[in-house]
Amino acid sequence: TAPRLIFDQFVNAPIVVLGFFCSFGLVSALSAAAFAGEPFSLAALVSSVVIKLQNEYVGTMMSNWKIWIPPQLVNFALMPPPLRVPFAS
Repeated sequence: TAPRLIFDQFVNAPIVVLGFFCSFGLVSALSAAAFAGEPFSLAALVSSVVIKLQNEYVGTMMSNWKIWIPPQLVNFALMPPPLRVPFAS
């Protein structure tokens, strides 16, 4: 139980949250280019994502751990494997 929880929250979750920030930044930049007529700039995209990560990543991870560690502990400790995905959903 403990190794699964540690892997899920301290390896998997940081990667998923990083992917969310990058994906959200890309979609925001593309929609601004498509609908607001702003030119798309890869350098500006990277810069805005880095700033967003510096400002919000740690707080987002702290909130994630406050919310998800208790239910994931129950999930890995008590739920049979076929019910883990529905439980976490």
